[in-house]
Amino acid sequence: MNRKQYKYKFNKIAENSIYNTMFGSSNTKFFPLPFSKTIKKRLETEYFFTNRKEVSYENENGNLIIQVEKHRHNQVYLSYLTLDNNFNEVPENPLINKDYREYYIQINYIEKELIIRPFLIFYNRSSKTRLYELTEDIEKIIFKEDEEFCRLTFKLEGFGAVNLMDIELNFLEIGDTSD
Repeated sequence: MNRKQYKYKFNKIAENSIYNTMFGSSNTKFFPLPFSKTIKKRLETEYFFTNRKEVSYENENGNLIIQVEKHRHNQVYLSYLTLDNNFNEVPENPLINKDYREYYIQINYIEKELIIRPFLIFYNRSSKTRLYELTEDIEKIIFKEDEEFCRLTFKLEGFGAVNLMDIELNFLEIGDTSD
């Protein structure tokens, strides 16, 4: 385990301990918050992109069924809304533009043989700033001061199938946008 992984796990354990002490439950059970609005993102195939022929996906009863055949690639990605896998350039269709809202993202899926790892990629006005892996059922999206946009992509590990059931963006209005 490297230093970054250790720090991340330590912070998660500390956060859970604080919530448990303050509220008598873990932070994951502390939700749901009273969100101002929930946006359930559409899972039609035209909103997804991959450049690997071994990856196929289809919409079935509102869910996206992702299939990955055996392959020899080190990395396989499936992007959402931005129809390319050029992660170094600012996306034309980001998942979120930074504004005066507090966003939370929830991605529900059922892994079968295939492992799916959702990532948010953050950008300032000219380039990529960082990558953030979503590891919890629901997570707050935190923009750093210089960041303006983020996109969503899924890293697909192994081969087989996964059932992507929904992508939800929940947000709270914060502050006064007229300042």
